[in-house]
Amino acid sequence: MFDFRYYINLLNEAAHDQGINNKLNKLLSKNPDNQEAIQQLFDKGKNILKNKQDRMIWFIKILEQQHQNPDSIDQILTDLTHYLGQNIQVIDNYKFDTNNTWEKIKNDLNTLETQYLEKQRTAQDRNKGIIPQEGDYVLFQFNDGTNWWFVDRAYCKEEGRSGEHCGNVVGQHKTDQRILSLRNKNNQVIMTFILEPDGTLGEMKAKYNKKPDEKFHPHIMTLLLWDQVSGISGMGYLPDQNFSIFDLSEENLLSLQKSNPEKCDKFITDQIKITPMEFLRSPDFIRNDEKYKNKVLDIKPALTYILEDSKNVNHWIDAVVNNISLAIYVPPELWDKFPNYKNHLIDALVYDNELILKSSKIISRDTELMKMVVTKEPYAIKYIVPTIKGYKDICKIAVNKNSSVFHQIPTDQMDAELCKIAVSKDGYSIQYVPEELKTPELCKIAVSIDGYSLNYIPEELKIKEICKIAVSNDSSMLYSVPTNMIDYDICKLAVSESGDALQDIPEEMVDYNLCELAIKNTSSAIYHVPEKFQDYKLCKPVVDELDINLFRMPEKNVSLVLCKLVIKKDPSSLLYVPQGKFNDKEMYLLRLIAVKYDGKTIRYITPNYINYKICELAVNNEITTLPYIMKNTRIKLTKQEVFNLYKLAYKKSPTSNVIPDEMKQKLKTIVNEELDYIINMTRKLLTY
Repeated sequence: MFDFRYYINLLNEAAHDQGINNKLNKLLSKNPDNQEAIQQLFDKGKNILKNKQDRMIWFIKILEQQHQNPDSIDQILTDLTHYLGQNIQVIDNYKFDTNNTWEKIKNDLNTLETQYLEKQRTAQDRNKGIIPQEGDYVLFQFNDGTNWWFVDRAYCKEEGRSGEHCGNVVGQHKTDQRILSLRNKNNQVIMTFILEPDGTLGEMKAKYNKKPDEKFHPHIMTLLLWDQVSGISGMGYLPDQNFSIFDLSEENLLSLQKSNPEKCDKFITDQIKITPMEFLRSPDFIRNDEKYKNKVLDIKPALTYILEDSKNVNHWIDAVVNNISLAIYVPPELWDKFPNYKNHLIDALVYDNELILKSSKIISRDTELMKMVVTKEPYAIKYIVPTIKGYKDICKIAVNKNSSVFHQIPTDQMDAELCKIAVSKDGYSIQYVPEELKTPELCKIAVSIDGYSLNYIPEELKIKEICKIAVSNDSSMLYSVPTNMIDYDICKLAVSESGDALQDIPEEMVDYNLCELAIKNTSSAIYHVPEKFQDYKLCKPVVDELDINLFRMPEKNVSLVLCKLVIKKDPSSLLYVPQGKFNDKEMYLLRLIAVKYDGKTIRYITPNYINYKICELAVNNEITTLPYIMKNTRIKLTKQEVFNLYKLAYKKSPTSNVIPDEMKQKLKTIVNEELDYIINMTRKLLTY
């Protein structure tokens, strides 16, 4: 059979490609000086986005909006490589809406990734150390039992499992990268750094893709002084979470400079190129160095007045008015002189949560300040270091404000009270609760708010009470109820909430009353009613209300009663009666019903099954079926039956062109004679 769908898909794909190329060519023609850069970004995006239609339409819009900022687009593509390179089905199925900003899509993808990874990882997975593979070896050992490992691969799934990240999925394409992993004595990941082929350090993050804690700065300094490390390139996924050379204290920077002046100079220079604004939080011996200052001004000339006189509060006021992000760099000794400085600082951190990572410790470790920030923007909790004093209290404020941020909190920082707050606001949050903190009380709260949360409750906690509450809230959860917990009462609860739950009820528990209740609640439940319970009383109201599609119905549930009603309403449904389901007599009855209510359905019947009665009903309903009947040599009719069909057609429409002209006069005579005969017989009967 000719497969039209295949060729239609090819035509759609060709039209899609043509539409995208037209937009690209228009963009290129408007920007003759940047054509090469735009084309390279487009080609890179096409590869990363796998040329999927919705993704490419969205991406070409991003190109149109941001083509003058190629670094920004390159970072977007780097992040997309992280998300799309993990082969997570829910992410692969995500639809890119052209009206959505990158931030919205990024948040959606991050949530999908977190949910997926949370489902995949058990408490045992998190606590299990990594078994070194061939080629892996210890680079440096420390007195606290930690070790820097050289991992002889660009991508490592085990590194990702233990470090709660992707394992450097970019390495699947950049195979010449190598992983440098700081691990504890149990071989569990603490930090993951990426060594680029040129010897620079790319991504430099701690567990959960967080910024490394300062207590590990000595370990990082040891790695920086390794002779194979030549500099810092940074960037990668979530670049603001990377370690920055300016994260080091003045003491550590001076120590690094003393150990290797040339390397220290290279690290500072590299960091300025990557994040020039962070130069503002460097110690005085760096900030007062004209060489470094000039490098910053080459990139950010707007900082001239601040760098020339960093103690002049008026310069800082002007700078912050023009760029709120600069509020985090105002020297502490000027805060009292800066009108409403604290409000400006909070506004900056709320406007861009990632600024928390770039702030000095006096800001990022200020518990009261962070409480004010998450009160205004709960999502800021993602960027607050867990080692801050009162971190759990900050988390509670954030989750109270918006429970959807709960999954941003590291599991080792969750406690019973925080989990209860999250689950009480959104039962679905139970999926992020560590197994050891899931209690019967918490599970009951979860399913009371959102029945779907039953999916994330351990089997041993699925007691009957919890299952009943879940099913009464969401009937689809019946499939998550342990088999030994399913009884008639739970089944009744399920179909009372939604009739479609009938499909999840064990066959032996289904009876007529459940079917009747299910259909009363949800008419479409008829698709799940077993054949033996489909009587006229049950089926008639449903068929009157819905357009039943027999093709969608499981064959075992298709009854003769239902077919008769459906075909009467929509004769073309005869096509979808399962082959071999009914005997010859039953099928003959269904064919008669079909042609009686729509003569054209005779075309759906195999000619060998067509007899005079079917033809008569078809022509009586639709005279235009007569030529089809006469031309089909496989339909076996006697001469008299053929003549009778023409006569029937003539009676319905004497002038119809389906009747040959040479037959019309003869038929007219016969029909008139019959009419005269009937009139005469009627008169005789009336006078008798």
